[in-house]
Amino acid sequence: MLSEPTESSVKIPPELTLEEVPSYVQAAVAALDEFQGSEILIMQVGDVLGIVEYFIVSSAPNTRLVRKLVDEVEARLKTDHDMPPLRVEGHDAWQWVLIDYGGLVVHVMLDETRQLYELERLWADVPLYRCPAPSSSKQAP
Repeated sequence: MLSEPTESSVKIPPELTLEEVPSYVQAAVAALDEFQGSEILIMQVGDVLGIVEYFIVSSAPNTRLVRKLVDEVEARLKTDHDMPPLRVEGHDAWQWVLIDYGGLVVHVMLDETRQLYELERLWADVPLYRCPAPSSSKQAP
């Protein structure tokens, strides 16, 4: 019979601070935050994956906002860091768009899609940073 996990047996991932991540990661987060991306999360997956250092996950309630968030991340990283994406997947349906920058992969998902795939649970052992809840003074897309 399995026992309930005790407090000492539950592994809590280390905290990550926004200041610890490269400026291009901060720029992508800022673009998502400014245009109403929700539940923005940075995961430092490099020690686990080896082919990418950071994941950013953000969600939106509709495909129109998913598209706007993807466009803004791409524009911000191209303008501020001369970083065009290596590839973009999922822009045909706008339910889960993956923007690959090599060392950074940005996942922009519909709320329902994010709840279904639970990337946070899949990568629960990695250092992470949860962006603060948005302020009510943000601009609408």
